[in-house]
Amino acid sequence: MRSTTGVLVAALALLAGCAAAGSSGGDGTTSSSRGLCEARMQHDGMDYVGFLGLVRDPDVTGEEVDVALQWCDDTGRGTTPPDTPASAAVLTDLPADLALVVDSTLYVRVGRELPRWTDRWFTEPTCRRPGTFDLVGDWTGVDGGVLPEGGYEPPYRAFVHVTDGPQPFLGARIKVRVTAATEVAMSGPEVAAALQRGDAAVVVARCVNGYVRALSFRPRSPQP
Repeated sequence: MRSTTGVLVAALALLAGCAAAGSSGGDGTTSSSRGLCEARMQHDGMDYVGFLGLVRDPDVTGEEVDVALQWCDDTGRGTTPPDTPASAAVLTDLPADLALVVDSTLYVRVGRELPRWTDRWFTEPTCRRPGTFDLVGDWTGVDGGVLPEGGYEPPYRAFVHVTDGPQPFLGARIKVRVTAATEVAMSGPEVAAALQRGDAAVVVARCVNGYVRALSFRPRSPQP
């Protein structure tokens, strides 16, 4: 299986100062690999390790269970914060004693492996739709050169967690290519401000060589 260290790093694991990844063996199963400082949690006396790079939202049952997030210390000072109570979502197709989801981080029980079919959760959809289409989603970051005055200007890639749009993009975390030809409704410094506010991304896009290219790109303030 592919590495599950994706472009988008889950905010929870960033706050924990942790690194976690997934890899596969020749038998088609997935197991976690050790990082310098892993995102970990406990549930019902069982230990779990966090997988980064979750690209598609897995189906959940709506049931939640209590967990304890274990913050790690990668500073070398030997000061590990106490565990933090949280709620984890139960997956539709996997039992809670194998895997759970907290926000955008998938946690897998230590010593257990994911089945091969979960590869799709870590695989960004290929853009093959004809014509143009609309996407709306959580705008989580930008990959591009920073301007001297702050912010960004095209070309850059916008990271979007799609909450409204056609399949196969709905529920996926994708990269949207914003080029010099894109109609962008904000100046360079305004891009950083929109990200800081947590604005949504509203995109008119088309597929180019398997990627999502924005024809227009604008932020939308989050609902109060």
